[in-house]
Amino acid sequence: EKRVTIVCTIHQPARIIFEMFDNLVMLRKGGVCVYNGPIGVHSSALLQYIERSVKKKSNGDNNLETEENPAEYAMAVLCAEHDEKDATAVDWASVHMESDDRRVVLAAFHEEVAKASRSAGRGEEQHEQKIGFLRQVVLSACRQTKAAWRQPQYTRSSIAWSVIAAAVISTVFLQLGNTVADAEDRIGAVFFMVSAVQVQMTTMIVIMMHQRAVMYRETMSGTYSK
Repeated sequence: EKRVTIVCTIHQPARIIFEMFDNLVMLRKGGVCVYNGPIGVHSSALLQYIERSVKKKSNGDNNLETEENPAEYAMAVLCAEHDEKDATAVDWASVHMESDDRRVVLAAFHEEVAKASRSAGRGEEQHEQKIGFLRQVVLSACRQTKAAWRQPQYTRSSIAWSVIAAAVISTVFLQLGNTVADAEDRIGAVFFMVSAVQVQMTTMIVIMMHQRAVMYRETMSGTYSK
């Protein structure tokens, strides 16, 4: 309903949980795909696929019991070891490769990929045309202001440190003369000023580490023009 794709691995799921999924990719030992398609309401699509394939292979021994879990039934049938010497055995990997269900899934997949590529191209063109450099600067400044507002403790400490450093430096420069001692005081004040800036920059490292992930994500999505 919210158009969010969820991909997860499930092992021996209960019937209720199994039927909550829309699509299924089933792999047998060795990572061989034996089914890739919809599950259906009450596992109808999966069971119909097995039934159709069994009838084509003239092997009607596999039947789903009323109380049996469709997931366990599908694993027992599709993931069974294939015996090449047994003429009646079904190679479900080959059946899946030749099935119409696989062709439908591949066609839908390629269609979605093409649609996403076209949308990404249009989005990139619109981005390059509508968002200029000055607009990016304004948006970044607004976001940084909001980020500072949401971290009052860091903001208050930065303001307090700036006020204290400014007061100390201004006091050192107050009523300085032209003697050798006054010149040394000026050098010390300049050194303290540079050190105060370095301390302030050091406290920003922790904040920037959290914001770096946001910057990488926005850069990769094309938020900023090149």
